[in-house]
Amino acid sequence: MMLADDDLVIVAHSDPTVGALKKIGWLAVHIACNDIATVGVRPRWILPTILLPEKWREEMVDVITKNIDEAARELGVAVVGGHTGYAIGSSWPIVVVTAIGVGRRDKVLTSACARPGDVVYVTKGAGIEGTAILASGFKAVLVSKRVDREIIRRAFP
Repeated sequence: MMLADDDLVIVAHSDPTVGALKKIGWLAVHIACNDIATVGVRPRWILPTILLPEKWREEMVDVITKNIDEAARELGVAVVGGHTGYAIGSSWPIVVVTAIGVGRRDKVLTSACARPGDVVYVTKGAGIEGTAILASGFKAVLVSKRVDREIIRRAFP
């Protein structure tokens, strides 16, 4: 079946990831691409923006970009642009990823399509993004609060 241009829509989403240290680039890619996938569109392209804290080391950029590359390969998306800069006053890196996909207009799921009585399926735990950030970047705090180390390890392997 041939689709006309007006049968296709571009779906884009941008999301910042703040507070994660371990695998922040990987998390940022997955979070933005997940938001595209949940509307029924395959993410195809990403544009990451890396904002570094005032005090940063060169290895920080290397680790973040390797994380982004790893996630992009896993998901089959292409990095087609992006930016690296500074976040004045910040002591943490911030990674913002914009994900883009193209879908059929009649297949894209939006909240405007939701109706009373619709069923919502949750395939993973609610709050999974926050859990991963806590387990990866705040392990010492969790341990000090007596969270079992095995639970922390399972939250972000």
